[in-house]
Amino acid sequence: MSPDLIIENATAVLPSGTYEGVSVKIENGVISDIRQGSFRTYGKKLDARKLLLFPGFVDIHCDAIEKEIEPRPNTFFPISVALFELDKKLSACGITTIFHAISFAEGEIGIRSNERAYSLVKEINRLKDHLNTRTCVHLRFEITDELAVPYVEDLVKSRYIELLSFMDHTPGQGQFKSVLEYKNYFGRVYKKSEEELEETISKKILSRNFAKERIEYVSSLCRAYGIPMASHDDDSKERVVWLKEMGVVISEFPVSLEIAQFVKGLGLMVCLGAPNVLRGVSQANNLSARDAVKQGYADILCSDYAPMALLHSVFTLEKLGIMPIHDAIKLASLNPAQVVGLSKP
Repeated sequence: MSPDLIIENATAVLPSGTYEGVSVKIENGVISDIRQGSFRTYGKKLDARKLLLFPGFVDIHCDAIEKEIEPRPNTFFPISVALFELDKKLSACGITTIFHAISFAEGEIGIRSNERAYSLVKEINRLKDHLNTRTCVHLRFEITDELAVPYVEDLVKSRYIELLSFMDHTPGQGQFKSVLEYKNYFGRVYKKSEEELEETISKKILSRNFAKERIEYVSSLCRAYGIPMASHDDDSKERVVWLKEMGVVISEFPVSLEIAQFVKGLGLMVCLGAPNVLRGVSQANNLSARDAVKQGYADILCSDYAPMALLHSVFTLEKLGIMPIHDAIKLASLNPAQVVGLSKP
């Protein structure tokens, strides 16, 4: 049994507002009481005078593990080394619950092969109890990858994942509005040859004709096992309506303000990238996350590919006068925790 820890004199940022002179009591690693003033009790005490105390961040979409494992094209580090080193970075960024976003998208990039992705999910589950950060898996299912379905089915039934999203990176819609944009990104970032890119694109276009049946099957598995689902790079109202009928509750990175507004109207939670907030622009020149937050069309911030961006994006929203700090914090803590079932409203 670990000794009690008392954090005193903090400026606590809570969902209802910001409060000075707050003390927090932690027993056996769990917050047991929060109050203004001091606790008359024994235990280790930490003076947090002049410091802000935030809730831990719940990051439901972070694929930074890909770069930890494959920092350069076709250069791979051991999974265990990558996980433990990334765990340190996550803790330093205030992330206390991480959903490692693992893509099942055969042939896109090195780490996104089904065998590697499957091994990574299994290794995360083997090691998660030894990590400082509460560690979960967000399985990203590329709907044009028919060979991924058996892997997805096994991981769902084995209860190795806590969130699943449906992706479609076929050029001409979503993130990549044209074939040229797709080629520029994967050719430049992942050193894919023209021949490799053409082959990948052809397979995606052909396989997309049968994606509906895959989505229906995978979503039925998730509903049966109580796994929340998300859509990705939404650009079509009709598609969002249909995915909601399949049980999707989160819309990740809608590509325009119009779609974000529509998604909110349907009652889905909108998840935006913290790097977008921090930089003030989308990587793919799609929706500005700052504009979406200003209009009230944002519920969740995730780190996407940069864990450090989550903390900085919260301060950015306050600094720019877009929202007070306690509301910004909810986008990275309370709201994502609730939508994935980690806390009760």
